[in-house]
Amino acid sequence: MNLKDTLNTYGKKSLGLPSEETYVKLHEMSPNLDELWEQLVFEPIKSVRPPLFHEATDEKGMWLAQPDLYVPYVQAMFASRYSKQASISESRQKLEALGYNVTSDGQMSNIWNRCETRLKLKDSERLTTKAKQARKKIAEAKGKTKLHAMTEARTKQLTEARKIAQEKKLIARLKKEEHLAKRRLAQSAKKSGRTAKDIKQTKAEREASLGQVKEEIKASGKKVLYEPTTKQAEFHAADEDIVLYGGAAGGGKSYAMLVDVLRYCQFDGYRGLLIRRTSPMLKELISVSRSLYPKAFPGSKFNKSDNVWSFPSGATIQFGYLDREEDLENYQGLPYSYIGFDEIQHQRSDAGFIYLLSRLRNANPEIKCYIRASANPGGSPWVKELFIDSAPANTRFYKNGLSYRFIPAKLEDNPYLDTPVGDEEISPYRKMLMALPEVQRKQLLEGDWMVGEDAMFTFAEGVHTTSELPPLHWSVVNALDYGYKDPAAALWGAVCPKTGQIIIYSELECLEHDHVAWGRKVLEHEGYMPQGVDRIIDDSVFRKAGHVGPGVREQLARIGLQPRPADRQREPGWNQVYQRLLINPETEAPQLLVHESCVKLIEQLLTARTNPKKPDDIDEKRIKSKGRTHHWDLLDALRYLLMSRPQALTIQERSMRHKTSAQGFERYRGYFQ
Repeated sequence: MNLKDTLNTYGKKSLGLPSEETYVKLHEMSPNLDELWEQLVFEPIKSVRPPLFHEATDEKGMWLAQPDLYVPYVQAMFASRYSKQASISESRQKLEALGYNVTSDGQMSNIWNRCETRLKLKDSERLTTKAKQARKKIAEAKGKTKLHAMTEARTKQLTEARKIAQEKKLIARLKKEEHLAKRRLAQSAKKSGRTAKDIKQTKAEREASLGQVKEEIKASGKKVLYEPTTKQAEFHAADEDIVLYGGAAGGGKSYAMLVDVLRYCQFDGYRGLLIRRTSPMLKELISVSRSLYPKAFPGSKFNKSDNVWSFPSGATIQFGYLDREEDLENYQGLPYSYIGFDEIQHQRSDAGFIYLLSRLRNANPEIKCYIRASANPGGSPWVKELFIDSAPANTRFYKNGLSYRFIPAKLEDNPYLDTPVGDEEISPYRKMLMALPEVQRKQLLEGDWMVGEDAMFTFAEGVHTTSELPPLHWSVVNALDYGYKDPAAALWGAVCPKTGQIIIYSELECLEHDHVAWGRKVLEHEGYMPQGVDRIIDDSVFRKAGHVGPGVREQLARIGLQPRPADRQREPGWNQVYQRLLINPETEAPQLLVHESCVKLIEQLLTARTNPKKPDDIDEKRIKSKGRTHHWDLLDALRYLLMSRPQALTIQERSMRHKTSAQGFERYRGYFQ
């Protein structure tokens, strides 16, 4: 029987029959439609699991469609997608009125998609709604109305378009911040009676004035207490609100901070503050200040009990510490014109830095308020995120109306320390830094901010990240880690069938979701996966907890999630992450890549630290960066995924694994019956 006769025989009038024009259109799309239709409805098919509306034949593994049930279901497809007689929701309602149990529009669309593929009414790859929207945007950008297929070239083009859009958005935000900063500068100029041009000197003018001062000092015959290096002079001349002077050891950062805080000590009412994390850390700074300040300002006195310098003009400089949030009470209600953080990377969080911004004020128009800081690579990640990642070095940028700048420092910038002695080719201090372990050497000698002494993983953006999505034919592994108060996490990774490389291309975090809501969220985030998914989950959901009520595993299975238990061994799991992040000499690429959209997983890989008591394990202490507290839930899911022996499977192997998992669950559920 051909298509028309079959629909007239087994179809339902309530669903609507295609018109003659629709039949002609269908035959134009698929010339062999009647032959394919007869195979679809009246010939048995081979399948591991029973297809919907099919019954078993005498031959094992072969199934034959039930026309009285199957044909009306496909008839609704023609009415919805080709005749346009009803929408998908209306077709679903009509099928339910006929007694069909339709779980969702998605289930109905999946069956329709398979029918269209077998009838050759569409391409094998069905575009998602997001892909259609992306194609439409590309077409509109090019001034075209026809939408082409989503080829690999167009996928790359879309990725570039997204990057350009993000860059435009960033530029717009920076321009807005710059506008606010200029307005703030104009308001300050209006109060002080000076123009913005008078306040903001150019770099050439600053260098000229500095050279003039040097000549005057040389002509007067006075002793120079401090002659800054080129980088130190750049640090002193910077007129941004907040400046970080940091990098390698030996750059003269702490000495520059001690001198920079003296810039307004000739004014009465000037209050400076220099901060280290603990009180013992201040000893070196105070010792150097004792030999410098009395010579620079004769008559200045130091109060040892309060750690405060008092100058003849009435100005003061205080040495303070900030280790815990309770220490902020020491500075409550006190105004400061200058606040300096020496070795700011030792501050565990940005709470103290943000709070002390509110203490920065002065009524004297001749005094401009500043915040200055020095740092070495390593330590708390918020310093790198705020100063290093926001803009290139020596570039002004704006945040919340304040101007920022990062000035890098290296040992070669300080000739006082980096000068060879005698016949030596390198300086003694450089030789000592070169003898340090690799991580410390990169930090203190090279000023490398990408490495950490206690970093758990060697992960670098650009090396271990990718902007390309994996091909559709790669095997997909989904790793799950459930939590209620702690976030429930899910990761999706694709396995390359040739090299075994894994690309983590999607992530999901949910907080305070019950098992069923979380499982549905996972399925919704995943979308339709025609190639099947290999799922794994924390094996604690399989354990016999001594109760007979419904467990997590059983509730997830009811909504279609049937994962197998994961291997929870921690140290072997982290070792798998180490090995996968290593660069393969043959392919010159790591065996583990993370897509750029997996922002939270990338953050956790960058901020994870080793456990001081167990160096091969992760430190469970939660670190706060970018306004979020890391729970390491995505890292646990990554560990489960890599320990599951992910491999590229054929469609038959995936089906058998899914069937085995389903049978295992039936045995598990039977334990309670």
